[in-house]
Amino acid sequence: MKRKPNPAAAARKRLLEDHLEISRLSGEVSKTTDAKAMLAHLAKLKPLLERHFREEEAEFDGLHAGVRKRTPEQTLALKSLELDHTKLLEMVGKLRVLATKPAAGKTLCKHGSELHEFLCTHEARENEVFLDSIWNEIGEGD
Repeated sequence: MKRKPNPAAAARKRLLEDHLEISRLSGEVSKTTDAKAMLAHLAKLKPLLERHFREEEAEFDGLHAGVRKRTPEQTLALKSLELDHTKLLEMVGKLRVLATKPAAGKTLCKHGSELHEFLCTHEARENEVFLDSIWNEIGEGD
């Protein structure tokens, strides 16, 4: 007997895979001094971030919607995370522009490292909000 696909499980799996790929790509960006390589990394990272953020923020069936429902006190934290999404995409855009300038080299690496660090900090804050929501849902956060 074939089991029905579980959309929530599939979405969760994709989000976890996204986090791994975002971490891998941003790690590459943080070490890159070559403009051509930077543009190639960013060409993969930008659409991944855009889709990932859109899915996290989705009002219906998105992660943020679930957290808002379970723990409305996290609304401000979620809004801050959403603002991070905007800032992260702006950082990617600025890095792309920088990579088109001649002799960007070490500046590329510096800005790439800043992007990677901000992404890591963002993910840690996001995990904290989601874990708090889960603990409150099961009654262990009281």
